[in-house]
Amino acid sequence: MSDQRNAGFRPLWPILLLALLLLLAACRGGRELPRPPSPPAAPGGGDEGITLTFAVYDWQQAAYQGLVEAFQAANPNLRVLMVPIPAVGPGPAGGPTPFLRLATTADVFPADPTTALVMAHQGLLHDLTPFLEADPDFRPQDFYPGTLEGYRRNGHTWGLPTTVQVTLICYDRTALDQTGLPHPRPGWTWDDFLTTAHALTVRQGERTTRWGFLLPDPLPPTTLLAFIEGRAGPLVDPSTDPPTPRFDTSPAIRAVAWFADLVQEARVMPPPRFEQKVGVTKLEPGAWLEEAAMAADPAWDLTRQRLPDRVRCLPFPGGGPQEGTTPIQVQGLVMSAGTRHPDAAWRWMRFLSHQLLPGPQGAPLLPARPSTAEAGGLWETMDAEMADTLRYALAHGYPPPSVPGYGPLYRALDAILRGEKTVEEAMAEAQQQAVAEIRQALAWEAQITPVPPFTVSPPAPQARPGPTPAVITFLTGPDSREAQRYRDLARAFHEAQTEVVVEVRPLPPDRPYTLQALAEAGDCFLGPPTLRDPQARTAVISLDPFLSTDPTLSRDDFYPSLLEPFTARGRLWGLPAEAVPLVVAYRRDLFDAAGLPYPPPDWTPDDLLSLARALTRGEGAEKQYGFVGEAYEGYHLPLILARLGGSVVDDSVTPPAFTLDAPATVEALRWYAALTAEHGVKPRLATRLTELADLAPFQTQREALIQEGRAAMWTTTTPGNLEEGAAPVGLAPLPAGPGSNGALLSVRGYFISARTGAREACWTWITFLTTRPEAAQGFPARRSVAESASYRRRVGEERVAAYRAGVVGPEQPFLPFVQEPWLTGVTYWLFRAYGQVVRGEAGPAEALAAAQRLADAYRACVLARDAFFDQARWEACLRETDPSLPAFLTGGGR
Repeated sequence: MSDQRNAGFRPLWPILLLALLLLLAACRGGRELPRPPSPPAAPGGGDEGITLTFAVYDWQQAAYQGLVEAFQAANPNLRVLMVPIPAVGPGPAGGPTPFLRLATTADVFPADPTTALVMAHQGLLHDLTPFLEADPDFRPQDFYPGTLEGYRRNGHTWGLPTTVQVTLICYDRTALDQTGLPHPRPGWTWDDFLTTAHALTVRQGERTTRWGFLLPDPLPPTTLLAFIEGRAGPLVDPSTDPPTPRFDTSPAIRAVAWFADLVQEARVMPPPRFEQKVGVTKLEPGAWLEEAAMAADPAWDLTRQRLPDRVRCLPFPGGGPQEGTTPIQVQGLVMSAGTRHPDAAWRWMRFLSHQLLPGPQGAPLLPARPSTAEAGGLWETMDAEMADTLRYALAHGYPPPSVPGYGPLYRALDAILRGEKTVEEAMAEAQQQAVAEIRQALAWEAQITPVPPFTVSPPAPQARPGPTPAVITFLTGPDSREAQRYRDLARAFHEAQTEVVVEVRPLPPDRPYTLQALAEAGDCFLGPPTLRDPQARTAVISLDPFLSTDPTLSRDDFYPSLLEPFTARGRLWGLPAEAVPLVVAYRRDLFDAAGLPYPPPDWTPDDLLSLARALTRGEGAEKQYGFVGEAYEGYHLPLILARLGGSVVDDSVTPPAFTLDAPATVEALRWYAALTAEHGVKPRLATRLTELADLAPFQTQREALIQEGRAAMWTTTTPGNLEEGAAPVGLAPLPAGPGSNGALLSVRGYFISARTGAREACWTWITFLTTRPEAAQGFPARRSVAESASYRRRVGEERVAAYRAGVVGPEQPFLPFVQEPWLTGVTYWLFRAYGQVVRGEAGPAEALAAAQRLADAYRACVLARDAFFDQARWEACLRETDPSLPAFLTGGGR
């Protein structure tokens, strides 16, 4: 699951916003936000030659291209230039803040109401009020309740809403039919909700086998407050100056007691995990069906992904003291205070507010204007019942509170549900804490100084003056952070030459990460070596002609184990970029305290077990573990078992066959599972496929063990800052047992699209990249780079040795899952077998024999349908072979 799904509603800098939320108190009760001076008008007062810069997330650029073209067709003298939102982070010491960097980068950019008000207070935004007042067609009532209001303070409007995300309450209609209760409808009450949750809860004795209701994990603040304020009204009164907390009032106490009783007395839902960070919870639609019959489900996917047939959704219950009940998150557009073309910027913003804007998967997001939904025919694209539900929910939207003081609520509820305090005690304490929190917000606000006047800087030229350069598009994977790294490299490339300009873009998240998709969208790209697929080879060109005529590059400068995956039919199709081995990180201080030697590059599994035993100590919540695996080990298990001498895939036959029940594989799984089940040196994290619907609790547990120093060793592919002497963390390769069958986890390389007309320019760029160690997240593929003194100094001798052990050695690189993605389907049955062994439900031979039978049936299906390189078809084989696999794993939830 990719967090890019949520990017349409993600605040720009969540961690920073967590602190800046305190500022919102300053936006109430007569405190004026600074009104920046009007920027200079466009030369001559017209549109001729105007270029507007529009900052968007990387994944949005391709989706917005059609809207840009439509706007420019209607405004032929205007050009809209899309630029990427600046990288997240505080920037260089003494440099501009992220907000200021954004405001000086683009004339128009997205911002949620919280971000907009913070930026407005800093003097970074242009007040939109004059445009609204001068527009005879602007009607405030043409926005869903709570959307436009969020951008307004003290008579000024700082943003224009464009899209809305809602959270609905969804239920299993089959389960509800079995209770005999009528299906609830929009307008239902909190009493109806409790009655339904009671009826849907199933118990066997004292054990709950099916929850009546489930909240997202972690619980977003707006969803929690919808339950409390939906029954009590605002817990902080925003109409007073300063805002007044109401935690200790009777309505608030009754509402919190009612919520706590859902866990403690009614026992219709498990205790929630409170989350005070700004952001959204990642949850596949319908994933809660494994453990509950009703749940609060974020609905960005519900409008464009097919829900299971048995699921129906509703707005939140009403009947309380406020009209808005269903949680909403609003996203909109703002205008930089430094824009030189405010009238043109407003026209672009107004145009977009009347469009159905694309989401991460390409389908439209819910618009903030009812008229936009109607004109775009949005409701006709979905089930009539869902359309009615969403219309009702949007008409009764509950936006996040716009004042500080809510932090104590989460602490109070946590203490109540833990039995540490009564409701009255906790809420009385929360009242005092809220007063102090608001006071702190006001003091913090008083220190804010608006920035001096500024102007949006035009995009810097990407090449020095000279002959017209070749412009090429270079695609990375869908991670925008990776794209930012390559943009930095592109700047260095441009400084070194004038002939080629590189535009770096991430692969749109709705496109599969395949050579074919990358080759269609870019001139050259970073991709996986899936060259066993004949269609993949037709999408790229052979690099042999370039290599044979380029005196600066030699095939011998690449590690042979890394060249092999990029070679097919005797030809080289890509330049290896990086190797990403699975390695073992360890805490030097824990080894030193125990008087133990650090793991050497040639250590064995017996060495690992011996060290893990010596480093495991304590019990319960404070236990220190000698070794910690991944939260979900399914993807890494094939490599781990191969290092132990097992064999999951026989790659010597065509097509590859599965060997899960081979004696060596059985023994390898027995040894690895015993680290947890027998020796107790490794914690039990996720061991069931159903737990993959939400790995957050297991990831949090693992991260806590590492951060708190209770993990002596752990597996990793991203060791982070391991600069020599910079941290008490060392690095070693995975230990190899007798008959070890593999090393690497993955490799990627640079390819040139067969469609491009700029092959020479692409070759110049990708060969430049192979000389830069910072281009590789893992181990650089060129010997001259990976073994250079500068690289060794930068990352340390130990890291080089650990990575090199996975690249240079007697084992062949373990890459079948990279080269033929259909093979990854077997990891689900392998992981299930591993979990059964760890939990003591089956022995290794029994569990792997069952997995082998399913793997054989799956391979036969893929073979019969020739589905090896067609993901939709091999996922269908997974579903048919094993209907018990959770739908979200096999494409069934799409």
